[in-house]
Amino acid sequence: MNIKETKLINCVEAINNANLGSLYFYDNVVVSEINAGAHVSLNVGEEHMELIQNHFGDKPFIYLSNRVNEFSTNAIDFEKFCNIFPNMKAFLTVYYNQFTYKSLFFEKQFCKTPYFDFKNLTEAYNYVSLYLLNQLNMIA
Repeated sequence: MNIKETKLINCVEAINNANLGSLYFYDNVVVSEINAGAHVSLNVGEEHMELIQNHFGDKPFIYLSNRVNEFSTNAIDFEKFCNIFPNMKAFLTVYYNQFTYKSLFFEKQFCKTPYFDFKNLTEAYNYVSLYLLNQLNMIA
């Protein structure tokens, strides 16, 4: 389900429609919806990474990939992406078909950041609050 079809769109802080896809920024989460057929690599994703850095700076955040479209990723670059943001506390993926679900197992091997998958966008977004609260309690 596209984020625009949910109530989550009502509390978005900023929307950026970049070449690779759309980014929806909240207080401590960014939701991405990558364009259909795109190939995600560090080079192609530079604009996204810059937008994320500009929005969060050093503030802890969670990246939520809402996979409403099918696209490919460069697994080696995925590992590098996860390492670029030390303040990214978790990587969440919402999947809508078995093909995407199976590819998540492969991606998880390249990401040292905690990686969680969900079947529902609202469920994933609700998990963000609980996860960040637990992370902040562990730091304090």
